[in-house]
Amino acid sequence: MATGRADKIHPYVLTAFTLTVAAFYAASFFPQARLWGINWFGFFDWYGPISLLAVALLLPLVLVRLGSADDKPSSSRVYGVFASATVLLLTLFLHLFRARTHFLGDGYQILDWLRSGAPNNKPWAAGVHAVLLWLYTAVADFSSQPELAASQLLSYLSGVVFVIAAALSAAWFFERTRDRIIFLLGLCSGGHMLMYFGYVESYPLFVTVVALFSLVGLAVSRGKLGRSWLLIPLGLAVTLHIFCVALIPAGLYLLLRDTSLGRRLASMRPAVRWGGAVLCFAGAVAVFAYAYTHSYFFRFTIVPFVDGPLVVERYTMFSSAHLLDFVNLIWQHAPALLLFGAVRLMLPMRSMVVRPDYRFLFLLAAPSLVMVFIFQPGLATPRDWDLFSFPAVPLVLLGFYAILDNRDRLVGYTTISGLAIALGFMLLIPRVATQVVPEKGLAVFERMAVLDPIRNRSGRFIQIDYYESLGDTANVERVREFCRAKYPQERWYEESRILLEGNRPEAAAEKLRDVVNFDPSHGHAWAGLGLYHYENRRFDSALACWQIATALTPFDADHLRQLGLGYSAVGDTSRAEDCWRGSAHLDDSDPAAQIYLLGLYREQERNDEYERILNTLGARPDVPLGVLVEYADYCAFVGDLAASVEGYSRALAQGLDSAFVRERQRQYPGLRVIED
Repeated sequence: MATGRADKIHPYVLTAFTLTVAAFYAASFFPQARLWGINWFGFFDWYGPISLLAVALLLPLVLVRLGSADDKPSSSRVYGVFASATVLLLTLFLHLFRARTHFLGDGYQILDWLRSGAPNNKPWAAGVHAVLLWLYTAVADFSSQPELAASQLLSYLSGVVFVIAAALSAAWFFERTRDRIIFLLGLCSGGHMLMYFGYVESYPLFVTVVALFSLVGLAVSRGKLGRSWLLIPLGLAVTLHIFCVALIPAGLYLLLRDTSLGRRLASMRPAVRWGGAVLCFAGAVAVFAYAYTHSYFFRFTIVPFVDGPLVVERYTMFSSAHLLDFVNLIWQHAPALLLFGAVRLMLPMRSMVVRPDYRFLFLLAAPSLVMVFIFQPGLATPRDWDLFSFPAVPLVLLGFYAILDNRDRLVGYTTISGLAIALGFMLLIPRVATQVVPEKGLAVFERMAVLDPIRNRSGRFIQIDYYESLGDTANVERVREFCRAKYPQERWYEESRILLEGNRPEAAAEKLRDVVNFDPSHGHAWAGLGLYHYENRRFDSALACWQIATALTPFDADHLRQLGLGYSAVGDTSRAEDCWRGSAHLDDSDPAAQIYLLGLYREQERNDEYERILNTLGARPDVPLGVLVEYADYCAFVGDLAASVEGYSRALAQGLDSAFVRERQRQYPGLRVIED
């Protein structure tokens, strides 16, 4: 039997390691290619690729030497010291090497949101936004940039909780000190770790909760915890992001396993089980098809199956760009992926897949990967690697757990583990460095933007704001020149507005059609086309355009208000009301949506809602004259003469004819606005 001593490296493992390093090295010479997951060394001139080769050549020799040494007796004290030092050092490193630029995610939007004090408009992320706001309030009196301090504190704390959970789990799952250290370092070498280096986004906490769910679930599957413990991280995940649904299959498996229901399901004949599975799958497909064909919002969250008029840059599910992006994403988050594959060839998979711990990990990893593959936005944009980093946790966990769990079957398992850990850190270090050095961070963003210029359009304008904040006029003009060359749709859109102001709606509509043909993701152009069709009484076309615009920009109050007009025009007043309510919630500075609601309640004789919205509008200083008069009339009618006097007085100041008010005074003898 193999002893597990690292006196040699299996050819499969050495081949996988060599191919991985060769891929990293070759990709470094093509920093502008669609190899964004592995070409990070290319951002560091000549010394980046050279450092990669030097480490890759020396590392196997060092690991073989270390792995061949006799394993010292296990000591909880030794591991405790090592784990404590790891936590302390990581906490220090997370702060020292924190991100200085925030282009890889929605960092600058998060900072603007915290500064503005605007409400959270994403109910599926209510939990993390509540935490961000709490942190913002906590540091507001101690920091000159509380929005940045709060966001980075969330990142740090998520990372510290992650490494503590990994350290405790290692001690719980394994007895040998060496195995515990390997497990801890292995989990800390995953690509998701970049999220914890002061990364400004709302996803670090979600990734940590996914890790907690993974580790707790593994403990439950090994009989170390009761299944009810699994509900804690699962409940937390529900408040953090809708992608928590990826955890449900693995969670259901553990919750039903060894229960009476679970045993009844397991005792069914294979034909019945397969039939039930087929029916469940068919039901899921039917629900998916209905949502896909009846909701533009849902359709736009899915990578298009085939090319079509609403597809941006011909990016479809099986296009070469998407397939390459998917490989880049997975390889970036699990750099030792090929090595894990080589280990799989050396293990008895048949006996492993029947065990509950491996079934749990498989059921956790598979749905996560499927979700990452089918959901948009495109993986090459700098706005989704962070959200889509959560599958890295079960992937990396599965890889290292399989190695350590089968150490007696793997000759040189310590060396195998060391190479896997090294590959993770070899890719993580340059990624962290690009975020520490602003010039490197901007170079990375430029690489992303060139790959998919249309889908990175909004990021370019954030880049202009960044350079303007630094007073870097040369780069401001350079980026603006790029935008003028690559984004003609912005010029066409502005030209359409000028044509519309010049009372040339047909020519304006033609410009808007040019915009959406070139860039189907331009929500404002779709909204403009919707208004054009509405004014020409083509209500079905207007509604379709506004549905597209709202799906592309779901938090734009103007588009949502216009969508309500479309539904109202085709007689769907229930959806119209929902749209106007949503618009008023998103932006209460504009009374337009409330005015539409007022008209709807008046028409439907819903007196309570009518009175409530009329009083709300009457209290606004910017209410239009017509609504203000309606408010004053209503107050006089119900006997609230003081409010009526105040309303008529304001209306007179806005230009209401005094004869109208005198007539109301004759109608209501107690009303005194103008003295005779």
